[in-house]
Amino acid sequence: MKTLHLLYTFSKLIGIKKPYFYSKNSYYYFESISTKYYNGKYYLRLMEVFKSMKSISSNKKLNYNAHSSTKQIIKEYGTPFYTMKNEGMKETEILYYKKRIGFHKARLEFHFYKERLFFYSYTFPYLSNSDKIEIKKTLEEKYYEKQKIDFTKNYLTDLDKNMISVTDDMEYSILYFCKNDKAISKLESKRKSKQINKLNTNKLHKSDLFRNL
Repeated sequence: MKTLHLLYTFSKLIGIKKPYFYSKNSYYYFESISTKYYNGKYYLRLMEVFKSMKSISSNKKLNYNAHSSTKQIIKEYGTPFYTMKNEGMKETEILYYKKRIGFHKARLEFHFYKERLFFYSYTFPYLSNSDKIEIKKTLEEKYYEKQKIDFTKNYLTDLDKNMISVTDDMEYSILYFCKNDKAISKLESKRKSKQINKLNTNKLHKSDLFRNL
């Protein structure tokens, strides 16, 4: 990341406004992404969101699952626009792509733990309301036999227990959480570790207050 920033700064100094290998927006985007996924909190929050919603079973399978490897995705999509090693969650790698899906521009993220997929997402930054309706209908047609789904309250579960959710906050995103037992075990371990650390910190806090007041 620092290397990219230095390249961008150097390009400005020598008068190249938009170097082909880099853009300022890309730098800040990947800085924010690095923070977002750093220690696994995002995945843990997502798991909690799924738990708070109702599961709707699908008799179909996702295009990709926990058996999908980095090599498979690269073979299908080509060289990633960007690759990131998640330093806050060891053995995790994220591949980023910019593609068109149908007529729509999309950012694709594929997240791997020990080279096996556990999460991926498609984010569409420029959708009209009719575009969103079209994508939602396509999901319903593909995974739920054209029946309507309220994605604010429900998520889809495919035959392999992989999960699909849709968010429409700042941007419209489809989130796919794969049943990768090793990745889930790693996340649960991080959750327990954080809970223990928080408990110990609270104990130290109370002890310090008691001793010094």
